Amino acid sequence: MNAPFTHGEIGVLMQKGQEDLLQMVNNVIRQMKSDGSLRKLHEKYGLVYAYE
Repeated sequence: MNAPFTHGEIGVLMQKGQEDLLQMVNNVIRQMKSDGSLRKLHEKYGLVYAYE
């Protein structure tokens, strides 16, 4: 496996005041963390998974 080329966190841009969209995005990220799919994406693209 190659060494990671970057370290970062998840960022999603949206207009201020879109609370329904913010809640949906947060729910999806939470689900991806719990089912392991977020970790798999990090591994696929050589990113560091730092969400333990």
